[in-house]
Amino acid sequence: TAITTSTGSNNIWPPSSPAESARYASKNPGEPIARPGVLNGWSFFRSGKRQFLNLQRELAVAPEVRRRRAMGQILLLSAGFLVLVVISAASVLLVNKSREDNAWVVHTIEVENQTNALLLEIRRAESAARGYLVTMGPEFLADHNQAVTAILPDLEKLERLTADNPLQVENIKKLRAAIETQLDQFTRELKFIKQGLPARATALVREAAARDTTSAIRDLASAMRIEEDRLFNLRVANADRSERLATIVTIAGSALVFLLAGIAILLLRQSAR
Repeated sequence: TAITTSTGSNNIWPPSSPAESARYASKNPGEPIARPGVLNGWSFFRSGKRQFLNLQRELAVAPEVRRRRAMGQILLLSAGFLVLVVISAASVLLVNKSREDNAWVVHTIEVENQTNALLLEIRRAESAARGYLVTMGPEFLADHNQAVTAILPDLEKLERLTADNPLQVENIKKLRAAIETQLDQFTRELKFIKQGLPARATALVREAAARDTTSAIRDLASAMRIEEDRLFNLRVANADRSERLATIVTIAGSALVFLLAGIAILLLRQSAR
């Protein structure tokens, strides 16, 4: 049976040379120097103590690190949710604004079309009345009556469409007065023709030409079209701006969401280490 003799030293890592032994003795007076193959218990104890203290410090720091990472993740998730809410709200508002601007553009086109339709019916009634006066053909009379029947409804529709614009409301009042004068003239002309008085009907046509009611109607309609053209250009610009803003918000918001997602992935990877 082998007998082990203890020297009181448990250090299995002795100095490798006499010079190293001397340096070790000068730095650690009173501590035994291990010979080759002999354990140095004091050095082993100090090394274990340092490892224990380091582990204790790591365990004390770890909860604080985890708490900070958890707080960062919570803030990141909150920021991402806030960004999504802001992007959604801004997108809804801009989409609604774009739809409203486009609706006004369509409204302007509708007003212009209605103005042209009204002028067309007035010209049609005037031409048919002149044709009936010259030829006494019943087809001209039928065409005239059909046009006159459509004039007032077209005027009322145009009045409803332009009720939002004070300038156009004033133009409509003047236009209505001129159209009513023209319609009264048509009625009187046909009355003279039916009474067999074509000469008086012709004189009435010359009198109307002198008053130039038709030119007044044409000038008022032209002024209304000019105003609608101005509104059309303004509303088209507003619609384009709303669409651009909606696109910018969508792209910027998407980029920000991707950035937050990348940061979240990075934090998760750090937490897993």
